[in-house]
Amino acid sequence: MHRIFFMPSDDLPSNVSEGGATLIPGGTIMPKPRTKTGEKNLISRQLIELRRQHNYSQRYLSYLLQLAGYDMDKNVITRIETNQRYVTDLELQALSQIFHVSYDYLIDGKDREGHT
Repeated sequence: MHRIFFMPSDDLPSNVSEGGATLIPGGTIMPKPRTKTGEKNLISRQLIELRRQHNYSQRYLSYLLQLAGYDMDKNVITRIETNQRYVTDLELQALSQIFHVSYDYLIDGKDREGHT
């Protein structure tokens, strides 16, 4: 079994942001991935646009997701849209199903139709 240790922000190297690193056994620091612009996910813009196109509030989208069996509340939607949260593969699948778009569309805005 591997243990993951989180370092206090005062102990982080200067090239690792607070809350953005994991210390693994052996003392290796694994930075959490971010986009080139520092974002925590790639879908925020497409999610906002899809919600607007469908006239869904964040609360209504979370309601639809919960009806479909996904545990995503309004706060999760807010944090994804504001790039304060990473997105899991299950959440990507859920949003793809709700909006009837491909994973590629959610990630990079390409291939809007269908599921991948």
